[in-house]
Amino acid sequence: MAGDRFTTQVNAATAPTHTGSGDQTNNFIQSAAASLKAADPRWVSRDYLDWLNPRFVPPPHFGEAQHRFENSGIVVVSGESGNGRRTAALMLLSNWRGEPETGTIRSLPDSIEELNETEDISSWEDGDRILADLSTADPSEYKPLQERLSSYRAKLREYRACLVVVVPAERLPLLLPEFDSLVVRVGSPSGMRVFQRYLRVEGITYTAEEIDAAELGRHVASCSMWDVAKLASIVLEAKRSQHGRGGFTEWCREAITALSDRDNEIVDNIKKLRDGGQRALLLSAGLLSGASADAVEYTAGILLTASGRPEEDPAFERPDLAERFRDLNLTREEGIVRFKGLAYDQAIRRYFWDNFPRLRDSFREAVARVVESGELQSPQSLELVSRFADQCLRTNRPNDLDQLAFRWALKESLLPFAARALECGLLAPRHARRFRRQIYGWVTGPEPDPWFGWVLVRVCADIMAQQYPEQAQIRLLHLSRHSSPLVSARAQDALCEQAERSRRFYRRLLDRLTLNGRRGWSDGETATFLKASDPEKLITRPRGQVAPLEDRRVRAGLSTCWAVLLAQRPRDEWMERLHTWLDQLNTAPMRKHFMNILIAAIRGDDRSSALLYLEVHARSSRQPTDSAKTFLQAIDAAQGITFTAQEGPDEHRQ
Repeated sequence: MAGDRFTTQVNAATAPTHTGSGDQTNNFIQSAAASLKAADPRWVSRDYLDWLNPRFVPPPHFGEAQHRFENSGIVVVSGESGNGRRTAALMLLSNWRGEPETGTIRSLPDSIEELNETEDISSWEDGDRILADLSTADPSEYKPLQERLSSYRAKLREYRACLVVVVPAERLPLLLPEFDSLVVRVGSPSGMRVFQRYLRVEGITYTAEEIDAAELGRHVASCSMWDVAKLASIVLEAKRSQHGRGGFTEWCREAITALSDRDNEIVDNIKKLRDGGQRALLLSAGLLSGASADAVEYTAGILLTASGRPEEDPAFERPDLAERFRDLNLTREEGIVRFKGLAYDQAIRRYFWDNFPRLRDSFREAVARVVESGELQSPQSLELVSRFADQCLRTNRPNDLDQLAFRWALKESLLPFAARALECGLLAPRHARRFRRQIYGWVTGPEPDPWFGWVLVRVCADIMAQQYPEQAQIRLLHLSRHSSPLVSARAQDALCEQAERSRRFYRRLLDRLTLNGRRGWSDGETATFLKASDPEKLITRPRGQVAPLEDRRVRAGLSTCWAVLLAQRPRDEWMERLHTWLDQLNTAPMRKHFMNILIAAIRGDDRSSALLYLEVHARSSRQPTDSAKTFLQAIDAAQGITFTAQEGPDEHRQ
């Protein structure tokens, strides 16, 4: 988007061509789709809530928040950074009034721009559970955000919905007076209880003596809840890496060491290194821990050349690789290179990014070359991109990921890595908004090249849609108009898949198509509606739900979209879909809905009425049915045409 800079320009048309007979199978596309990571577990999903619930320890004053929330359906949860205030908010929403979740937990955007772009009360569902986490919102936007939330407050009872607002303790002075009485400041739960709860869920047993021996109490007392959870996960990792040997105390000590500040230790070790080649090998091992020795050595050479420094010694004059690995405290088992210390590779990456800022461009170039070389297996390259992205985002260099995504999207075999680069940005809480804006700029600006457009479809559909489905739908609609079928068809399919999973987003799709009809539908909107109006899917009842066609608001949206389609698009585009709808008039249990939707679509439009009449009449001539006769009479009635008992509708029109 405007204001975000990137240096790589993409002008080559690189879409695949099909020569010869037979189907073209783009295996790289399947690989790219499969490479996308699972969503960040902090994002709202039923699976995450099911994972979180047995690990949750109620913080001080959680009961007060529950009581206030149960009585009014709204509460403001506040607390210090790292004390689990967001987790407490999610637990309130998940267990509202002790009921299993009936509505959807939705996370509102924390910027007024995105809220204006996506949020519409008309899209609310009965029983919605709404989270407004203002932890990362710009302080300058607190007032307009609260004003919007205030307008929602009046609608909660109407929709039987509820709202939890999360506000950092230091931002409480920014609250509007009307929210003051809703505030509950939760404290920090016992770090030791949280740690023990995590271990118990994972099936790790221990004694009080082992807890004392590991000195966990002193360490956990100063940790944030995130660090406590991280400590528990590393204890589990230590147990697995030692195949259950060593015992609980040893696993805990190793985990505590892994989370401690290791800068002094690393500095001491680096001072002992003989040359730049060894430092490059150390960073390479930090980036590729778990990869092959060959890959680590190859990447070390790329790091040297990318930084403008050639490899220093002829190969036969260097110490052998085994000696160089020993000097760096690396192990090589069955050809795989790892550090002896748990999570030491993470500390190495942090050290180099923090202490060699002038080399960060060189690090980016080296990562690009290594991925492009094909020397690594695909999973190793994807992990390399993720580790590189973590450091870029931590040091506030998101543009590095833009540049790599553009660069890799020029070659079809590199699409998985372009997708992973953008995915990491979208999953980073501090930078996610920036990447959503950037993607909006790309899809609304000059048309992206086909492969890059395909990457944007995948990250919108598979990553952005998980927490910000409204924004994803808007961006996919823009991509559905792309001139390349590689992009447009996949964007249309992604929109329909989202609509099939959620009645809310089916209605929102129809609303947005109707709105776009005011300026005229493109081929993309037309194709999207034709796919989304498959009658078989409209009459299918998902488990425990009514069919889409039984939803009044869905029928209204279908009607307005048919009105646009009949009025704006040529007959040959919609004829096939119309025939599938007319087929339902004889057999479908909801045939009256199909007829009424089409009748409403033509009301007041003589041209559309004539087109529909001719199609139904031609069909009736071939296959006379009572439903066709009824439909023709309904079309006449919609136009205000009446006829005598002696006249049929056909004679009257002649």
